[in-house]
Amino acid sequence: IDFDQVRFEKILHNLILHLGFEKTVIQILFPLLNKIGLLWMTDKVSPAQEHFASALVIKKILVATDGLEKPGIIEGTKKVLLFTPEGEHHEIPILFMQYLLKKNGISHIYAGKNVGIEVLTDFCRQHPITQLHCHLVTNLLSTDLNAYLAKISLSFPDKEILFSGPPAREVDS
Repeated sequence: IDFDQVRFEKILHNLILHLGFEKTVIQILFPLLNKIGLLWMTDKVSPAQEHFASALVIKKILVATDGLEKPGIIEGTKKVLLFTPEGEHHEIPILFMQYLLKKNGISHIYAGKNVGIEVLTDFCRQHPITQLHCHLVTNLLSTDLNAYLAKISLSFPDKEILFSGPPAREVDS
């Protein structure tokens, strides 16, 4: 909250040394970002504070992902396309998923945040994608979530579709 990058990174470094990278992300950083998001929604912190913390977490995840030795892709595994849909700009969960996929030798493509269906179609035309992994932190889609997932399913009938994030609870079974 006080924009102390040096202190933040020192604490984060010590947590990673003691807990390991994955536990630090899951047990410390995700709850921290959730709390900052709640504080932002109640005007207790500014968007700048949320962006500051998020940028440092993104940097740490990217460095950790880049630092992984590239294991051979496990033959016969899925090829996952990671993205957030149009209107969703929170990418930290899919960046962490990219880390986990790379660590485990699972082929993937990071399409990014705020991705439209037409972009997904282009990716799928050019690459042998078997699975689409969509993550939402907020539900700011311009359409109903169930309607969006139905549209994705119709657009990609031959793909396995994974949907994660807090709004997943709103989806009809």
